[in-house]
Amino acid sequence: MIKKSLQWSDEMVAKFWANQNTTKENYFTFQVKELLVKKFNKHIQGSVLDYGCGLGFFLEELLKRRKDITAKGMEFTDDSILACNQRLGGKEQYQGTFNIEQLKSSGEQFDCITLFEVIEHLSDDYVDSVMTNIKALLKKNGKLIITTPNNENLDAGQVFCPNCEHSFHRMQHVQSWNIDSLGEVLIQHGFTPISIVEDNLGIEQVSQPYRLIKKTALILDRIGVLNAKKYNLIAVATI
Repeated sequence: MIKKSLQWSDEMVAKFWANQNTTKENYFTFQVKELLVKKFNKHIQGSVLDYGCGLGFFLEELLKRRKDITAKGMEFTDDSILACNQRLGGKEQYQGTFNIEQLKSSGEQFDCITLFEVIEHLSDDYVDSVMTNIKALLKKNGKLIITTPNNENLDAGQVFCPNCEHSFHRMQHVQSWNIDSLGEVLIQHGFTPISIVEDNLGIEQVSQPYRLIKKTALILDRIGVLNAKKYNLIAVATI
């Protein structure tokens, strides 16, 4: 049988993540939320937008630890926006989660925008639109922080659906990024990279309930799903 690759539509992506929303452990920002706040603390100032905020785990931790910032979220589906606002509504300094059209029409700009584990889910067209949107939303000299898997072997993460007879990445990843490709897309969209580095976000530092993540990552490394021992890329850029 020749396996056909699934072509993701917006509707299919929304259905996939509606199912993922039922399990918080599926979210990278839930697994390493404390680490993210600590690691990027010096870059996070003033008004913060978490672009593709999921259920708001990073925002929740940020609001807990930083009383000198304001925070908003951006999500792609109405269900995710509602879920995030229900979780975080009423928290001091939280100003809501919105879709991109609402944010653009407001005319607001932000001192810091985070894009955690999002860009690997985006087709080329969506990468272009997301980076264009972020540039419009980021203040001059503001900071953009990106994390994504490092040089991921997408084929090794494929699963097969016996119903539709298509294969797809088990976490809906459609792009694999490395230092060069991430730097290129930043420059193409008018950003100036400050740093792009390989890192092991969350492998050694996760709390006790998630030690399995570390063990799984080491196994994935051995079979080639992840590159060497640096599982993540971190980019910090400005305009």
